[in-house]
Amino acid sequence: MGINTEPHRDFNEPKDVNGFVAQSGKPYLVVCTSPATGHFTPILNIVARLIQKGYQATFIAGDEFQAQVEAIGAECVPIPPMLTAEIIAEREKIPEGIPRLQFDLKALFVGTTPGRWEVLKKTLLKVRKQNPDDEVIILTESFFLGHLPLLQGAPLPEGFTKRPGIVNIHAAPYVIDSIDTAPFGPGLPPDYTEEGRARNKAAKDGSADAVWSDILAYEKEVNASLGIKNDPGAHLLPFEKWMTLPDVTLQLCPKSLEYERCDFHPKVEFVGALPRLPVKAGLTYPSWWDDVTRGDKKIVTVTQGTVVLDYSNLVIPTLDAMAERDDVVTVAVLGAKGASLPAEYKIPSNARVVDYFPYDAILEYTDVFVMNAGYGGFIHGVTNGVPMVLGGGSEDKPEVSARGEYAGVAVNLRTGAASKEQVADGVSKIFADSKYKERVMQIKKDNEELDALSSIEQSIKKFASHWA
Repeated sequence: MGINTEPHRDFNEPKDVNGFVAQSGKPYLVVCTSPATGHFTPILNIVARLIQKGYQATFIAGDEFQAQVEAIGAECVPIPPMLTAEIIAEREKIPEGIPRLQFDLKALFVGTTPGRWEVLKKTLLKVRKQNPDDEVIILTESFFLGHLPLLQGAPLPEGFTKRPGIVNIHAAPYVIDSIDTAPFGPGLPPDYTEEGRARNKAAKDGSADAVWSDILAYEKEVNASLGIKNDPGAHLLPFEKWMTLPDVTLQLCPKSLEYERCDFHPKVEFVGALPRLPVKAGLTYPSWWDDVTRGDKKIVTVTQGTVVLDYSNLVIPTLDAMAERDDVVTVAVLGAKGASLPAEYKIPSNARVVDYFPYDAILEYTDVFVMNAGYGGFIHGVTNGVPMVLGGGSEDKPEVSARGEYAGVAVNLRTGAASKEQVADGVSKIFADSKYKERVMQIKKDNEELDALSSIEQSIKKFASHWA
């Protein structure tokens, strides 16, 4: 990555970047995201709004997202995708649960830290050379990890005498330990009684070595390779460190979507989710779109997400569950351009299938959202005021499902591979009881009142550090 040797612009002169005019006096954003849709998209939406308000940004993102980054007026520094064909093949051989969690932490996260740290150092140097008079902030998300060496005692990048401020966005469930909650993973509900707290502690003590000892040893090895000798977060589990080492972590949801706790971490602020985006002009709608908007049927939308696309887990059971209901149109969003259901599957007459379509466009008309409990999709459901049926079995999805149930906005199927009977029962519960719709509409309203973007901008201004 070369250094720009052109004469430095006047600090007070507005800078035009791809048609977006940057304003002087605003911190320069160095944005860091993991190269996966669920990690990238929330940050892209934040940065797009900030650029419209006059900020400049250089965006480290997966190479498949370069066009999207440049379209909002930011420079893109591309990095390889998180899930290559080789990693996916290896990952699928590993059983779900603790073994797969350990694999993911090593292969997708902790093990990527050195490479991403190198990219961040080069990006910081380039931005500083191009913008020597600007204040700078690193705006990251919890799972990028390339920023952690700056917070753990690694030598500063060449030419720096102090580090930039780091504002972290957390678009995932809150994962910091609490006396009120069980170990993160299986989606167990909180317990605030003395007996429950004792159970929580015993469960954590019993699982600590089995789950974390290997990961912590690997993390220590990675840190040593980066010159980290005195890690201030060495006593923390990885997820906790990722949230508590930055200057601030902004939890991208309203507090009502999380378990209540007596011991929330002081560095975490619940700023709410960004409100739904308007549907882009020029969106191509399916030929059957009038079946959705006509208003004479209930609309059930189902998706398996965008990563693990086994349609037998949730999509096909939902289509089958709704097949005999003449009061329902079921819309399946397959989550990948060009995707299709198996050729041998007979699509029910009341079903409509689309390969890839923006959630916000369809959720506006949806009565029940059946989905795999990916956090991004879950937040889309809330910000559109749609009650959900959640079926998640891997990664953080059991925890997201449990939070949807706890908040009163969803039925939790407690499995990632639901039967049509389970789906039918979940959808029927929401149709029969208005409490789900009323609750999600209340949280939607509360979320909009939080004004997430304003809170994010305030934190950026607070923690921006002038580069000496």
